[in-house]
Amino acid sequence: DTYEKKRQYNKENGNLVRKFKKKVDGTRSLHMRVGVKLTALDNRLFESWHAWKKTKLGNGSIVYTIGFVPLSEYSGEKFEGKENYKSGESTGIYIIEEVAKNVY
Repeated sequence: DTYEKKRQYNKENGNLVRKFKKKVDGTRSLHMRVGVKLTALDNRLFESWHAWKKTKLGNGSIVYTIGFVPLSEYSGEKFEGKENYKSGESTGIYIIEEVAKNVY
């Protein structure tokens, strides 16, 4: 999480909760707890579990698979306490293929 991302988040969502737990249980997992302002009166709390895997394909190219599910799917330790939000849920998968090395 960079300063610029936090600044943009605060601009869009005010002072809502934004917490991360990285390398959960020594893995490449990430837990996120993020409040999102949907309307002036309606905020949502998204708690999610993210994981990723790097794979080398038969043609030699590299693919990163990133998946995320609601944190309720995770059987281990979760965030403590609940802020006064309605819960929001999101599930998804991204497949990102490397097309060129060292492109900035």
